[in-house]
Amino acid sequence: MEVSEEMVQLVVLPVLLICVTAIVVARLIVKGMHRRHPAIAAEGAPPSFVSVRSRIESLSLPQRDLRAGIIWFSTAVGLGILSLCITLYVETPVRSPLFALGVAALPGVVGLGYFVLWYTGRKQAA
Repeated sequence: MEVSEEMVQLVVLPVLLICVTAIVVARLIVKGMHRRHPAIAAEGAPPSFVSVRSRIESLSLPQRDLRAGIIWFSTAVGLGILSLCITLYVETPVRSPLFALGVAALPGVVGLGYFVLWYTGRKQAA
């Protein structure tokens, strides 16, 4: 099946825009819930939310760094695979697989930075 440029414009771009918007909106909602955490618990938030939030806050700093590093690095891998598939299978002006590495570079470097923080924090805690 050949993918046309018109199909990419009609399907892929709106889906990507919707996904990015959903991620930003979800992050803002969760951030607002974290700020009002005591009020939410008093209003009858589900016990699972309260227990998960308290568990995350009780994690040591190196464990939080490891968790953030895994999330950022897996985001980089996903973006790299997605952009590699786009450059290989969709007719675009940029057909270089290095484009995939460029797209995945920013979250990958941030994830590696968190891994370094986790590693050095673990050494200091021991």
